Amino acid sequence: MEEKPLTDKELFLLNIALNAKAYGLKNVYKKTLAFELIKRGHNLDHTMRNKHNPRFQVFTFTETPEFIADLIELTTNKSRDQ
Repeated sequence: MEEKPLTDKELFLLNIALNAKAYGLKNVYKKTLAFELIKRGHNLDHTMRNKHNPRFQVFTFTETPEFIADLIELTTNKSRDQ
């Protein structure tokens, strides 16, 4: 039986898992993107003022393989729609 090749998303997640790095925090500057990530169940660590423009907030999430995969999916889908 022949195995099918891994998708780009599966390879990306596998690469992250194999690197065994300590996951840190990831900043998101777009409010609608942050809210969509929260809806998908990702942990919002904290918010802070944008140091370049204090009128805006920066949303900081715990960086996990699932978070990165969703972030890529949401940002690539958005760029295709435009």
